[in-house]
Amino acid sequence: MFGLIAVFLPLAAVSRPGYTGWVITTLGVSAVFLAVRYRRSGGGAFLSITGGTLGVIGTILCVWSLAAFYVPGSVPPVPNLKPVSASTTEAFPIAGAQPGQVQAPAVRMVPPFEGADVVPGNQLHANLVHVAIAFGAVLQYQQSQGTLPSMLAVQSDGTVTSPGTTYSKIAPYMSIEYGLTPGSFMFTVRDTVSGMAVGVDSSTNRIVDR
Repeated sequence: MFGLIAVFLPLAAVSRPGYTGWVITTLGVSAVFLAVRYRRSGGGAFLSITGGTLGVIGTILCVWSLAAFYVPGSVPPVPNLKPVSASTTEAFPIAGAQPGQVQAPAVRMVPPFEGADVVPGNQLHANLVHVAIAFGAVLQYQQSQGTLPSMLAVQSDGTVTSPGTTYSKIAPYMSIEYGLTPGSFMFTVRDTVSGMAVGVDSSTNRIVDR
C-alpha cells in the first residue's frame, strides 16, 4: 500500500508546496524498508518484491517532483494524471469579467506559460490565470496555518520569494501585487505591458479579473 501511494501521489499532485514532496517521499522509503523487513521475516517473495519495487519507483518520482519544484527552470515537471486546469479550478473557480471583456489587451501574442492552459486567442490571460491559481493555492494554505508572508519579492530570474520561503517563477512580463489584509491577503499578477491583471479573491477562494 505504501508503494502504491508513493507512486500515485507524485503523479496526482498539482500545484502543491514543495514541502509536501518531502512528506510523500517518506512513503516510498518506508515501503522499501517494510518490504525488506517482511522478506527477512519469512514473508512471500511476490509481495516483498512488488512493494519494494513500487517504493523505489515512488521515491524516484518524489525526488523528481521535489527537484522540479525547487529548480523549475532546469528540471521538467513530473507528468500528472489530471490536467492542471481540472484540479486547480475546482478550488479556485474563475469569476469576474467574461472572456469578451479581456480580449482586446490579449492581442499581444505570448507563448504559453509552463503548465498553463493553451488558449491561442487569449494566451496572455490564460498565463495570468495559471499564475494566480498557483500562488493562490499556496497562500490559502499558509493563511490556514497562520504563516502568511509579510511580503513577496521578485528576483532577477523571476523567482518569487519571501523571508525564508521560495515560490515558483513568473514570466518576465509579469509583476505581482501582494499585501496583508485583516485576517487574509491580497494577491494580483499583472501584465506590465497591457495592464491586464488577474487576482485571488481570498474571501471567496475565486480567481477574478482586475
